[in-house]
Amino acid sequence: MAFDYFYGMQAAQFSFIRLPKILMTCADYSELSTEAKLLYGLLLDKMGESDLNKWFDDQGRVYVIYPIVEAQNSLGLSKKKAMASMADLEDMGLIERRHRGKGLPDMIYIKKLAA
Repeated sequence: MAFDYFYGMQAAQFSFIRLPKILMTCADYSELSTEAKLLYGLLLDKMGESDLNKWFDDQGRVYVIYPIVEAQNSLGLSKKKAMASMADLEDMGLIERRHRGKGLPDMIYIKKLAA
């Protein structure tokens, strides 16, 4: 398969997931899998919807709703691997999940990275 080059303004035609460089370069995060790091980037991206959806708790903290099946589809992971990646982020303290029950997806608080 032959791919063409980007020309002029074509480079701006895609939206991108921003992945904080510190996740890749800081030894503190070396234990995280690549999937967990990418998932963190997707969760950060999802925060853009928080304002539109009024996803703020009573203390004003931002949260996201990101069902495991969405992580599976976005990253091409099995359910087990997607759940493990989410658990890795939680174990590291980068996210906090609040279970809502009744089959509803968790509320996910994304924590700030520390160098």
